[in-house]
Amino acid sequence: MNLTGILSSILIGYFIGSIPFSFLIAKWTKGIDLRRFGDGNVGASNVSRAVSRKAGIAAFLCDVIKGVFPVFLSQWILKLPDYAVVLAGLAAISGHNWPIFLKFKGGKGLSTTIGVMGTLVPIESVILLIPLFFVYIFLKHGILSVMIVGPFLPFVCWLAARSLWIICGTVFILVFVYIGGSQNVRSAWKEMRVGKKSKEKK
Repeated sequence: MNLTGILSSILIGYFIGSIPFSFLIAKWTKGIDLRRFGDGNVGASNVSRAVSRKAGIAAFLCDVIKGVFPVFLSQWILKLPDYAVVLAGLAAISGHNWPIFLKFKGGKGLSTTIGVMGTLVPIESVILLIPLFFVYIFLKHGILSVMIVGPFLPFVCWLAARSLWIICGTVFILVFVYIGGSQNVRSAWKEMRVGKKSKEKK
């Protein structure tokens, strides 16, 4: 067992996940503290509201990369076992949600989770893009669409004969993120209902 490699990948995952790109982008471009703007979330969606859509996209991509790097490092460079790769991904998401650089108050972890899942199970993630597209067309809401389609990922991994660690890991990561992002689901549903009612009035 490469204990040093496993511990290193977890620590690297957490510290990379802790880099508050969304906070830095808003601070450097507009001098705005995201923690005191909008919903107070240090994430890409709040950057879009506080700065601009382009800045929000940049923040989103940076947060995705935070999930990609530790999983790629542990899986392809260090050649660690599946459970260690999952732990490295979880560490990155934990760093994003509870960053050491912002007194453990961060984002909701959805963007970083996309990076983790896209690297951990790339083929299965791409397969889910098809139903995700149709759900998004119907709901017109990205976060809610991802939350609805996401639970099917472990099932697709099982069909693809992935290891038990990978299947259980995807379940655990999804539960972990859904609990942290439950407020996002409620607000997304509320926004969609309000938007639907306003259209009906017109």
